[in-house]
Amino acid sequence: MFKTIASRLAIASLTAVLAACGGGGGGEDTCIGCPTGGTDGNGVQTGTSLSLIVSSPTLATDGSDRVVLRATVKDSSNAAVPEQVVTFSADSGTITAPSATTDDQGVATVEFNSDDNKANRTVTVRAQHASLAASSTIQVSGTTLSFGGDLAGVIGQPVNMVVSLADSSGVAIANSSISLSSSLGNPVPATVATNAQGQASFTFTPTTAGTGPDTITATALGATAKQALSVSSVNFRFETPLADANVRVKSAGGCEEVRLVLSGFSASSVVITNPRGTVHADSACAVGSASSLEVQLSNGAATAYVAAPSAGTAKLLATASDGVTNASTTVSINFIAVTPSTVSIQGTPTTVGLNGTSNLTALVKDAQGNPVAGKTVTFAAPNGGGTPNPAQAITDEAGRALTVFTADPSISGKDSVIVTASVLGTTVTGQAELTVAGNAVNIVIGTDNTINPIEPVSYRKRFVALVGDTAGNPVTNQTVTVSINFNEFRKGFWEVINPDNVPPWTKNETAVCPAEEANNNGIVDAGELGDRDGDGTFEPNGAAVVRPAEGAAGSTTVTIVTDSFGAGEFWVDYPRSYASWARLTVIATAVVAGQNSVATSNFTLPYPASEVLDATIAPSFEISPFGVVGDCLDPN
Repeated sequence: MFKTIASRLAIASLTAVLAACGGGGGGEDTCIGCPTGGTDGNGVQTGTSLSLIVSSPTLATDGSDRVVLRATVKDSSNAAVPEQVVTFSADSGTITAPSATTDDQGVATVEFNSDDNKANRTVTVRAQHASLAASSTIQVSGTTLSFGGDLAGVIGQPVNMVVSLADSSGVAIANSSISLSSSLGNPVPATVATNAQGQASFTFTPTTAGTGPDTITATALGATAKQALSVSSVNFRFETPLADANVRVKSAGGCEEVRLVLSGFSASSVVITNPRGTVHADSACAVGSASSLEVQLSNGAATAYVAAPSAGTAKLLATASDGVTNASTTVSINFIAVTPSTVSIQGTPTTVGLNGTSNLTALVKDAQGNPVAGKTVTFAAPNGGGTPNPAQAITDEAGRALTVFTADPSISGKDSVIVTASVLGTTVTGQAELTVAGNAVNIVIGTDNTINPIEPVSYRKRFVALVGDTAGNPVTNQTVTVSINFNEFRKGFWEVINPDNVPPWTKNETAVCPAEEANNNGIVDAGELGDRDGDGTFEPNGAAVVRPAEGAAGSTTVTIVTDSFGAGEFWVDYPRSYASWARLTVIATAVVAGQNSVATSNFTLPYPASEVLDATIAPSFEISPFGVVGDCLDPN
């Protein structure tokens, strides 16, 4: 096929030359100014015709392929002319050489690629020999835009959409501007920019609803995508509370008014649902104990009251129907505890090197054990030994306030450094003990980029603890204690959004939750959260074990001995189903003359890339073993 196309192109080029010169007829007409061929000033033969053929008229935008440009120089007898210089150019992309010399067949060859330009476009390539010129075109294509997010909206209510930009191989294109428009004139942003994942999120509030759907159009790099968006004139929204409002838990007197307004269709009532607590008809939240309540509409409005026994985020839901049209709306609020009752403080690690640091975490709770947010905690080391900085921090939604303790350059007695945490404006105080020790040895923890499958259902990650003295010499026969503490666990699932993506499987995290019992000792120590989701276990404890090399029994703490290189190998084993869902810290400790040297390594349980490469085979860790509901207090 290629030879046939090339032959036809060559014939077409020759015909064009002959026609321009008056050739091809049977007479003896004289053509003034037509090339006659011959030699240059040095006696070297020159060409009278030039043709340009491309090996493919199309090229993908991913830059993986190239197109060969073949320029052929012939004389007036259609004989190939060798050793002629042909220059090449293109209006975009890259040509591998600016010129080439014809071979014995009169052909000069270069290559064209588009790896520096991801835009869909038509590229004109040109060849020039003396006064002769030829050109051809290459269609560069494959870059695509796609939409995600809301498919329907309501006038006056925000609509959230995402547009993604990728090349012909599905690889994300970052830092590119995307133009947006609305067929109904709704106020979409004029332009948005893609992030590192090739996605651009945008929000707008529709003002117009037509007889048909609105069409949102995105254009970038020569690609266009359109998304139909149904816009309803129904106005159904929470008037109160405002989004992300803070509401006291019921034990702190919290009973929040909820007011909804609805227009545009004739529903007579709305159903209000509070997934974290209860909905009431009375302003004291004393009547009823259900999480949903039907409330009658009066003049297009409905009022109820919500309460919750525990702190956390809740997405209130309201639904309405007139038998033909269904409508729903949501608002997220934060139930918070407000009266501190206890504060606990924990340092990690509890043994600190000279001038070393320990991360201090204070946890503030009310009398019912709910975390108290928004409180100022003051940290101090009243007996010396070091300094917390900053000296004050504000508790987050989990009731945690964080600071860093920096030790003095002198050794303390064991547990003799007292650090305190006090809730400002109250008498609520807690304390913890730290030890400042000298560093007789230095420890580092390292690993490689491989994951070893352990049949039938486990993975193994290999680590090494490297121990050296202060001069950098390896320390042999040094006993090192290795343990693991858990930092957090994640909820969610893996899914295939586009089977053509590489890899096709994408992780969807619905919640990132702090470890319920981070010390991994089975006891809720000061500063630990405990069994918040009430399932009877401390997540993510048990997700992994550490073991010495060569098959010794696994546990949460093991000992190893360094070899002549100052190295001691250990393994972290874990079920394949936990990969990507738990994050932990490996701690290596060496004790010399009563002084501790500590090294840590934080990582999320890894998985082999091969697990997510086949869109038809789910990875072992497709569903988080900790659940999929986006709430750390829900065990599901």
